[in-house]
Amino acid sequence: MHLDPKYGPAVRVVREHFDGPIRPYMSLDYGRGRKDEVISFLDPPGKHSLGDHYEFVERLQRELPEQFIAFIGNRYWAVDDHNLGTEFVVALANSQIEAVKLAESQGINQGVRTERVIEVLTRYDNQYGIRILVAAPDLVEFKLKELPSDISAFLDEMGRDLVVPTEPRNEVIADIRKTKLVGLWWD
Repeated sequence: MHLDPKYGPAVRVVREHFDGPIRPYMSLDYGRGRKDEVISFLDPPGKHSLGDHYEFVERLQRELPEQFIAFIGNRYWAVDDHNLGTEFVVALANSQIEAVKLAESQGINQGVRTERVIEVLTRYDNQYGIRILVAAPDLVEFKLKELPSDISAFLDEMGRDLVVPTEPRNEVIADIRKTKLVGLWWD
């Protein structure tokens, strides 16, 4: 497998921080499938903390040429080798929201399709500005650039739009206020 030459500028940025194998695809469905036309690489299990991963993907996004996006893909695996580590994905894209489409993020058990997640996140991006950090099969995490004036009302709206758990409410509000990080998770 070889890397598409159009990813050359992205590979140069990745190589400044990572010297392991770079794959010409990303994992789908917890490693049971894959999507070509992107690149990805794995940080071995236990090597870095989740906070380090968030910081790293934000750094990658700042350093990549404008036509590329970076996000964390799979962290959980349903393949023989159950812990492959954390997957980082780099893709050519017009918008960071495309990470959700690439990862096929959805809440299938709650009837929340990928298209709906994209629609709602596009609205949040227009209202507050967001930075997608994680896009996985049943998980999207993003950082708000601007906090909503009423975080509780924002959580209510998010719950109506995407059927996400938001309890215990006071802890969720405190975490968002402190980190600006919002997690959407569906089982």
